[in-house]
Amino acid sequence: MKSNQLLAHPEQSLVGHLSGVAQLAEILAGWFGGSSHGKLAGLLHDLGKAEDVFQGRMEAIKAGKNDPGGKEPHAHHGAALALAQDHWPVAFVVNGHHAGLHNRGDLAKRADYEQRARDCLQQLEREGFSHLRDEFGPILPKCLEALGDDPQRQIMAVELFTRFLFSALVDADRLDTERSDPESKAAG
Repeated sequence: MKSNQLLAHPEQSLVGHLSGVAQLAEILAGWFGGSSHGKLAGLLHDLGKAEDVFQGRMEAIKAGKNDPGGKEPHAHHGAALALAQDHWPVAFVVNGHHAGLHNRGDLAKRADYEQRARDCLQQLEREGFSHLRDEFGPILPKCLEALGDDPQRQIMAVELFTRFLFSALVDADRLDTERSDPESKAAG
């Protein structure tokens, strides 16, 4: 790994992590018709880790120092980008992938992270991360279009889809992180 490379974890590049999680989430979400949504959520989920505060923590840990703390949210960034495109299910799962799903009012407060997210994207693009250009497709999968005009049924279907998508993202994130952890490789 080159020095000055953005890190997701002490032994894993941020570009590699975002891409790896996107690939896994795409596969997992494919089981319920949401592969493109899983991929988008994976690409957005840790976008805020490109900020200097987080990168400083990673460099300190890599250098063998104790974690200096200063933890800043890193999921709100990707959620803000999804919100800007009205991708509510993706925004919910990205924002909550560490803390659980939030309500719509809490999520709407994350819109102020959009410029910070765009700054993070610029940093990632310098490292070859250009995956997001064509990823904002339909807000909901085609399978949910066939529900008819029953609003209660539509709401329940979107809620269920969002929870399935959340599960796919959380599992993909943990699996990809585990793959990069040298201790888990030694144990396995």
